[in-house]
Amino acid sequence: MSRNQVTFRTVPVVAAALVAWVLAVSPMPAAGASQTAPSANDPAARVATRAPTTIAPGVTYQRIVDKTIHVRYYVLRFDPLGGASLKAVPAGTRLPAMSKTVPLLKNANAVAGINGDFFAVRRSPQHAFATDGDLLQTRVGGGSNELLGITSPGVVPHVGTTRVQIVLDDPTHLSSWPIDYWNQGGGDPPFSLGSDEVAGYTPYGGDKAVPPGQACSARLINPSGPSWVDPAHSGITRSYTVEEVACADSAMLRQGGTVLSALRSGSVAAEISTLTPGTAVSLTWSLKGWSGITGVIGGNPLIVENGQNTVDQAPCSLPKPPPPPYMLCVPNARTGVGQAADGTIILVVVDVGFQSKGLKLYSFAELFRSLGAVNALNLDGNGSSRMWVNGTTVNQVGDPKRQVSSALAILKGPDPNLPIALAP
Repeated sequence: MSRNQVTFRTVPVVAAALVAWVLAVSPMPAAGASQTAPSANDPAARVATRAPTTIAPGVTYQRIVDKTIHVRYYVLRFDPLGGASLKAVPAGTRLPAMSKTVPLLKNANAVAGINGDFFAVRRSPQHAFATDGDLLQTRVGGGSNELLGITSPGVVPHVGTTRVQIVLDDPTHLSSWPIDYWNQGGGDPPFSLGSDEVAGYTPYGGDKAVPPGQACSARLINPSGPSWVDPAHSGITRSYTVEEVACADSAMLRQGGTVLSALRSGSVAAEISTLTPGTAVSLTWSLKGWSGITGVIGGNPLIVENGQNTVDQAPCSLPKPPPPPYMLCVPNARTGVGQAADGTIILVVVDVGFQSKGLKLYSFAELFRSLGAVNALNLDGNGSSRMWVNGTTVNQVGDPKRQVSSALAILKGPDPNLPIALAP
């Protein structure tokens, strides 16, 4: 490449308070395992655990009430080898876009699911987002690189920290160069393209992520269907035709295509200018170090990593703990996604109300560890927390009118909208 890929900055994690109690959680029994009722003197008698219910191939649902700490939590377990599939569902096809969780899951024909990522000021997911093989955006504003990488059925997903990589191959296919951002704009602080950076804009950007003026830009049209870039499935690629190339004061219009832009005064405008109308180029996106990825959804922070609780409790023990937005220092409703050592994906919602006090973030991480997660990611919580199973919201919802940027759906079988070219 002719230059280095941009290095993203991870926002510091807002930590949870030092807890005075140890989270008492009974290990979740395997599906079909027998359960012996505890004696009245057994502390476990205060933990009401329903046996897991199979709701789809390789998918179970379980409700647990822990009366010792006054908390209810709801658990979905997804076996990636069981025949069902995960799907990241955006709130809309254009920005800005927000929706209630249940309509998103219904429209995806989900059998179950939860709310997804936090939302940015521009009313979009805050982190990188992709679905059905299409990258919709890189992270926005203060978003981090802590992600769930969704795969085709039969391929183990990933939960952890990585970053999006986007590469353009020029018409000669003898050189390639990185695209630093995808559908950026309208963030907080406002997005500003650097002098040595290139950004891509698709129709998904709507009126919140549009090409800049004072730039050299190229419009790409006639995209091919997505396919794996190599046998290792290290990324997804599409070919395009270059329709127009121009350096101008005014912004290039997308006109239904994809526009690549670099500041005219910058050091990489010449890379855009070398593209020739009528020639073919290819764009490939991937998550660094991960393979088989067809969808992406993000959150913040990564609360369990390699089996360890990573929540720093110190800031919440200060005389004046950090303020919201995430309310990590107080018991609250929570949503998260974790992964067990065998690859099983664990979706968890903790609610508040009706004597359920919710959890602090540190305790939420401990809950994931007790359920067998070796990695876990915190998603949007508080009034957004919702789990939907077989047509019913199973948790107490803090804000029934709350709209979200995305949802994480479980489908009974393969995703019918996932292009066949992406099948393993």
